[in-house]
Amino acid sequence: MLRPPPRRLLSVLLAALSLLTVSLPSVSASRVEVSPGATDAEGRATINLSVDPSDGFSLVIASYKRDENLPPLLGHLTTSPPASLRHILIVWQNVDRDVPDFLNATALEQYSTSGVAVSVRKSERNSMNERFRPSLDWNEEIYTRAVMIMDDDVVLRRDVLEWGYQEFVNANERGGPGRLVGFMARDFDEKDGEVKYVVRPTKTYSMVLSNSVWLKKEWLEKYWEDTTEMRTLRDYVDEVFNCDDILINYVVSNLTGSAPLLLQPKVPLRTIGGDGLFHRGSVAVDDDGNDVPEDDAAIDAAAGMPKPGHFNQRQQCLERYFAHFAQFAPPSTTPGAAPSNHFPLVKTSTSVSQDVEDHSRWLSRGEPWEEVKAQWEAAVSTAPAAVPEPEPEPEQEDEWEDLFESMSDEERAEQAEFEAMLDGLTDEEIEDLLFEMDMEGSEGSLNGEEGLPKERSSEAGLFEEPSQQEVLQDASKTTHDEL
Repeated sequence: MLRPPPRRLLSVLLAALSLLTVSLPSVSASRVEVSPGATDAEGRATINLSVDPSDGFSLVIASYKRDENLPPLLGHLTTSPPASLRHILIVWQNVDRDVPDFLNATALEQYSTSGVAVSVRKSERNSMNERFRPSLDWNEEIYTRAVMIMDDDVVLRRDVLEWGYQEFVNANERGGPGRLVGFMARDFDEKDGEVKYVVRPTKTYSMVLSNSVWLKKEWLEKYWEDTTEMRTLRDYVDEVFNCDDILINYVVSNLTGSAPLLLQPKVPLRTIGGDGLFHRGSVAVDDDGNDVPEDDAAIDAAAGMPKPGHFNQRQQCLERYFAHFAQFAPPSTTPGAAPSNHFPLVKTSTSVSQDVEDHSRWLSRGEPWEEVKAQWEAAVSTAPAAVPEPEPEPEQEDEWEDLFESMSDEERAEQAEFEAMLDGLTDEEIEDLLFEMDMEGSEGSLNGEEGLPKERSSEAGLFEEPSQQEVLQDASKTTHDEL
């Protein structure tokens, strides 16, 4: 809680802020809300500063035995940060060690000068469930309603993070129950009555990994609900030290009845080689989760793949979670048929792709034009050579004078009236008028072999916004791709 000096200064501050909000409608909403607070013990006025919970997202990064990844990762995220990133929370899972100096209060303040708050929460136990705890600290909950969970060895471009958040907003603000949104897909399959964990799905997917996923805070609150059901499920995660990311998919799908949404950015997710987040080891596996021969494994070890039993354990988790959530499965719509054995996961085959790097937009203040010029030069270099236009013929003043002399007094009056009318019009209005006159003169006549009236030709401008229909047509073709 902050204390400005006298009450009159507070009134001036709040009045100025309200005036600024009214007079600058084009400025984006502030990241911080200012409101009058209660008077302190000495009778002085205070103000409250808070983050709008519906605006932006918090990023939660759980870290274990990979201290060296954090400084460059925090530097990357807080240097020209994504516009919607509000808070970064480091969940310190090294319960046997103190938080290092590079994460002390002074260091975090330096990161926070970017406009993004950075804080650390030290876990009391090294549990994989901790990444889903919706708390900044043990007595303070996460501010924003949108939360992204990310591993400490994942690198995503800042523009991709912003794009992903906007896709999460789009997927969760259409009146529906909402969807998990992430960058890595997984699926299940059933063969001969046995459930298989699919590491690299090619046709459908039903889960997204929590190494890079957006969720609603209310889903995290459900995950950490203090009920016998949720405690039992979390205890199983601690028992096998695995499958927390699978469990969150079951929990959310059970709440929403929706499939997750896979994002495929132009520049894909990158991982830093080394041991897994919770020290599962680094061995290579094939598509079915089986060990790769040592010669190949030595090459792929840096990929950070989990230990051999990891995927067998995940298969057992699928079976256990399906057995638990079957009690919530709705009745089958087919008479006499049993409810689905695979509730609540929902398979889907569509994803959202980032097919372009930059859409038409306004130039920002101080942005150089060279990039735009370079794009035009590239376009010109690949365009077919233009056919030279014939030079205009010299004006035939004598012919025009002869034509004017041949006009009757009535025709001359009409011509003078027409010229006077044109003098008061802009070039665009003159072009529109001539086009309408041309169309009226061509009614009943044919243009070309198909018998169509003449059409007005136009050339799209560089910053021209596409029509709504074009946007929908383009989205249906390029943004929703088969997996």
